[in-house]
Amino acid sequence: MICKYKETPFFHFHNANPRGKNAGDCVARAISVALSQTWEDTIREMTEFGIKLGLTFNEDRLINNYLAKKGWLKYSEPRDLNNKKITIKQFINKYGNNKGTIIAKAGSNHITLIKDGVVWDTWDCSGKIIHSYWKAK
Repeated sequence: MICKYKETPFFHFHNANPRGKNAGDCVARAISVALSQTWEDTIREMTEFGIKLGLTFNEDRLINNYLAKKGWLKYSEPRDLNNKKITIKQFINKYGNNKGTIIAKAGSNHITLIKDGVVWDTWDCSGKIIHSYWKAK
């Protein structure tokens, strides 16, 4: 798959979907890389976990419970000194020296992966507002 987004210091094109698709599976793409699992195993596990809870694999409650079960902590929406919402890029600038892996909610309906201060995704969402995010304990 050809990337239409230019790689930058804040963005690296990566698609964990084995068929190269990138619609409706951002949760599995981000989580599979963060947990060093295959996309297929992540979809399977999240779906089975969701069946037990009566939720689909991309619902917030399921994501929260699944990541907690895997040892990840959820953090609330970061803000600047004036209590204004910040973008993923601003978050990376503020915390970019922290090497590691973060799963973030970008905008109201997208989940992305931030790895060592760089967004790993199929599109550059670094300009989106960061809402909640998760880090491994």
